[in-house]
Amino acid sequence: MKKIILMLLLMASFIFAKETITIGIGEWAPFNGEKLPHYGMSSHITTDVFALEGINVKYEFMPWKRVIVLTERAECDGTIEWTKTQKKLKQFYFAEKPLLISKVVVFHRKNYDFDFEKYEDLFKERIGLTRGYAYGNKIDEFLMDGKSKVANTDEVNLRNLLLNRIDLFFCDLLVGRKLLNEKFSKEEKEKIIYSEIPIEESNLYFIVSKKHPRAKEIINKFDLGMNKIIKSGRYQQYYDDLVEGKYDEVK
Repeated sequence: MKKIILMLLLMASFIFAKETITIGIGEWAPFNGEKLPHYGMSSHITTDVFALEGINVKYEFMPWKRVIVLTERAECDGTIEWTKTQKKLKQFYFAEKPLLISKVVVFHRKNYDFDFEKYEDLFKERIGLTRGYAYGNKIDEFLMDGKSKVANTDEVNLRNLLLNRIDLFFCDLLVGRKLLNEKFSKEEKEKIIYSEIPIEESNLYFIVSKKHPRAKEIINKFDLGMNKIIKSGRYQQYYDDLVEGKYDEVK
């Protein structure tokens, strides 16, 4: 009798055990971060989206360039925050709705005489970029001019501005402001300003490699959960929490 009960308990635990998927991710506070509450806003949304569909999420933090390579090989079950490009549309399935909208602005030194009449004028300057990032279709069209300087992190790019190694740095507004507030002195912050009007607004998506044997199933689960999150009002609450600083780094 005891053996029967034990077998029934084991069967029940197997039936109700949640599946776990692995998502590759990089540092991009306040949206993602290994030391942030819930690993950041985007990760928080993704975790809850899949939880609604009975799936646990495990995050593997690594450089963004490695993230996209391993995801394309289907060594990760998916990754988050990628823009649609012709190349990626051939390699990946994209979720129906974006996870978030990134507003990219231009950061530059306060004493730098910066103005432009048309979009192409931006690319006459020395531009700082962050390795492994996709900046959106409009910007990506102009990034092959050989004048861009690539750094490993957004923080390094902001410091390169101060050191006059670059003239402009393209960065998400919230990401850049958070870095300035947390990593730079008051004197340093006063030397850097940013444009009020975004030069690019990019939809960023959850994606799965077309090589993944369960790609469509995973994408469909994400879409179902995301629709529930949005309808419930929780998605807006996540964003409100972000603005209020509730995803700031855990000390």
